[in-house]
Amino acid sequence: ASVIRRHASKWPKPVWHAPWKLYRVVSGHMGWVRSVAFDPSNSWFVTGSADRTIKVWDLASGRLKLTLTGHIEQVTGLAV
Repeated sequence: ASVIRRHASKWPKPVWHAPWKLYRVVSGHMGWVRSVAFDPSNSWFVTGSADRTIKVWDLASGRLKLTLTGHIEQVTGLAV
């Protein structure tokens, strides 16, 4: 089997800038965050994780309000 070499593109690669800025990082889960849902009033949001917990966060401050435990599998979906 032969390998075909790929030629570099002759077009210039565009400079891409993210249309958002990182405002805050909230940390608290021990596993990957699998789902996020926001309260319709935009006062809090919830995250579900592979660590089998759901965490409720204050949107304005980013502080943890509540942790729900006892799930037997990772949390892959949330709805508010």
